[in-house]
Amino acid sequence: MNRRVSGARARFVAATVAAFATAVAVSACGSPSSSSPAAESTTQSQSSPPPRGTVAAVTATDIEVQNPRTGPVRVTFTPSTNFTKTVTATFGDLAVGDCAFATGPAAQPAGTHAGPLTATSVLISPATRGGTCLGRGAGAGGGRGRTMATSGKITSVNGSGFVIQEGTANTIRTVATTATTAFTKTVTTDKSGLSVGRCVTVMGPSDGTGTVAASSISVRQPGPNGCLGGFGGPGRANRSAAGGNGS
Repeated sequence: MNRRVSGARARFVAATVAAFATAVAVSACGSPSSSSPAAESTTQSQSSPPPRGTVAAVTATDIEVQNPRTGPVRVTFTPSTNFTKTVTATFGDLAVGDCAFATGPAAQPAGTHAGPLTATSVLISPATRGGTCLGRGAGAGGGRGRTMATSGKITSVNGSGFVIQEGTANTIRTVATTATTAFTKTVTTDKSGLSVGRCVTVMGPSDGTGTVAASSISVRQPGPNGCLGGFGGPGRANRSAAGGNGS
């Protein structure tokens, strides 16, 4: 009789110890942490690049932006959202104090950017409230048909071109223009510029669902390749940015 009780008691103790060990393991592995799938999803959406693409739908408070590389993104806007658009311009729109982004053929060897640039396209935009230009600086594309790009604040304008100060390095660059140079400019607009089929670049924070609250939306007409050529704004000798006319 005593042996039976002793055996039952031993089995009970063993089962209790096993259950306790299992509970500790579950508690240690199952507690929420920043590496959980939900947390990772939120972090990824917050660190995603700003949406750029084609407007697929418009309401009074938001738009859907389609990008073949990143998929659809919902973008919300408010009365405080800053809207701009790209429109056709002329040489006469060049003004001292404005910003310019110019692209053209690279006449110098790769890696040299100090010489004059003969522009095939020029994008004019206003300086920030602090009077600075948020440009990309000088650069060259490689391969056959290499192109050069430069951006900065316009310091002077003459009959054949203009001079810019690149970035904050006080590098002075001469830009020549011709009868075939394509000019565009960025101007302030409002949400009425939004319509299905337009190209947009959006800046603003995203939430855990991926929805972006736009602080600024830049609108332009699609170029020959739709909105693909304009992703990322002007650069890489982007002809669609130069050729897209806003309205």
